[in-house]
Amino acid sequence: MKQIYTLIFASLFCAMTLTVSAQTIPGTGISKKSLELNVVDKSTPTMPLAKLAQISRGMNAFIGSYPPNFQSEAERDKVYNAWLVLVSEAEAHAKSDLRDENVLALKSELYRQGHNMDVTGSGEIAMETITTCLDIYPMSVPCNFSATYFFLSIAPTHLDEAEKSLDTLRAHFAPDQDADIESGYVFLHIYKGDSNKAIKQIKKYIEIFPNTLRAGEFKKILNAFENDRVETINQPAPN
Repeated sequence: MKQIYTLIFASLFCAMTLTVSAQTIPGTGISKKSLELNVVDKSTPTMPLAKLAQISRGMNAFIGSYPPNFQSEAERDKVYNAWLVLVSEAEAHAKSDLRDENVLALKSELYRQGHNMDVTGSGEIAMETITTCLDIYPMSVPCNFSATYFFLSIAPTHLDEAEKSLDTLRAHFAPDQDADIESGYVFLHIYKGDSNKAIKQIKKYIEIFPNTLRAGEFKKILNAFENDRVETINQPAPN
């Protein structure tokens, strides 16, 4: 089992803590709970794909990473119920055009979010949908973004796939540089246990994006690296 660094920080991709309870969501006092994938079988969708994608992006504030950002059980229930509506609509769109890039991108994001929220079976569907999208559309920007977020969240088992998508996205945006992509490389190097590359990438990120919230988080991580205060433990990254 690969070693990973335990750091107290939160980001778009993941959050790790030095102490994790098996009964609660890390970083919160909310009890863990497996949610059911109760998708409503609809013959036709009632919302356009663009609207669904917009709402899904807004839900990243709660379920865009692991652990999810819930302040209460009631908030989790509200987000879960709203998410089920989006998934049901996305599946209705998929009935008419299963191989459409926008449909696959939407499903990739939604099931990735569901995986972060501990919805039963969402991780498997996210994996299948992301893989299908990239098989058909290997240069797809939205599907490669979903791939980086998802594969980094299930590190260390799919780091090669994460790196491939990061490389694809970096090449797509060149010569411009994207903050999410460059921070993704930080986590990639951390999960690979390559402290030298992690330190180099953190310094690069801070130089390019000095005023972002994540730059402040990375400064703390850099300080921990440089002062030998980063511990390693033998356990998989949180899902």
